[in-house]
Amino acid sequence: MFSKIFFIATLACFGLLGGGYFIEYVYHIEPCPLCILQRLVFGIIAILFLVGALHNPKGIATYIYSILIMLMSITGSLLAARQIWLQHLPPDQVPSCTAGLNRLLEVYPVLEALKLIFNSSG
Repeated sequence: MFSKIFFIATLACFGLLGGGYFIEYVYHIEPCPLCILQRLVFGIIAILFLVGALHNPKGIATYIYSILIMLMSITGSLLAARQIWLQHLPPDQVPSCTAGLNRLLEVYPVLEALKLIFNSSG
């Protein structure tokens, strides 16, 4: 039962990721660092679902997969909430934009780059 549900959820996650990449490469819209972090979270969720589908968990393993997926989903929701909040700020309150994620990770340590991402508009 869980194997089928996990496999369908894997396809849904890959579909969402595919849609994001389609928009990026076909319409040439570069994603902001928050978008990239959300894609990373979706990728992790997809991998968890795929491993769960292949593993076909029983008993407590089902709860472990579910908890891990739930934690990653909450993380993605918080990232999305931050992005929506930034997009709905009045123009005079929007924080300044930052460099792309690759550039931030080249220049700053990971934690400092994350701090900059969350304190800017993208």
